[in-house]
Amino acid sequence: MYTIYYDEFRPGMLFLNPNTHFVYVEAAQKRGGDAAVIQLRNSQRGLSVTMLEQYLQDDMRGQLQDETYQRDFKTIEEEFKRITYVVRSGGIVWLPSKEIQVQITCLEKSSPKMAGHIMKRLEHLTLNYSPPSIELP
Repeated sequence: MYTIYYDEFRPGMLFLNPNTHFVYVEAAQKRGGDAAVIQLRNSQRGLSVTMLEQYLQDDMRGQLQDETYQRDFKTIEEEFKRITYVVRSGGIVWLPSKEIQVQITCLEKSSPKMAGHIMKRLEHLTLNYSPPSIELP
């Protein structure tokens, strides 16, 4: 159906519509993160996109590196297949715009190839599954 960008996840958003799903930034180790990440990881409506190696303490994050590109590429492809499947099945997928932008900026330094790949996949989702823009007078 559609992909929609949002600013920040709030727990009440899970109850907007039974067909809504929320993308969150995941770590390759699949553990750690703030309360929103943990809630979405444990929810059937959370969809991960691995953009970190690990969550560290005090909002610090370990970034993906070029050395792990092969491992991360396979993971990212599976995650985007799942996201695309949900959208094609009539689900509404919400993407965290601010968090994605922050992580893409960090990835451009630590693994530019992965940053480019994720940006290309996100662009495909946005172009093909976003609602049409309406210009108001």
